[in-house]
Amino acid sequence: MNRKANTILMLVAILSLTIVVNSFSIVFADEDFCYDESGSGHFCFHQRDTCKHEQRHDEIAETPCYNKDRSS
Repeated sequence: MNRKANTILMLVAILSLTIVVNSFSIVFADEDFCYDESGSGHFCFHQRDTCKHEQRHDEIAETPCYNKDRSS
């Protein structure tokens, strides 16, 4: 094969590997920021801002957002 084709194939392989690795990190990422809801429910999110937004709009939220890893 010529050099141009090898370069293109290498770039495609690197891009594919990057996509696969990123998708696994998203799937297995911890949802660190949580708030408790009336009853025994709780909701967790990847980002503090998202947690705060959802908690403010939840009429039966009982706690502010907290980092579940630090509160244990």
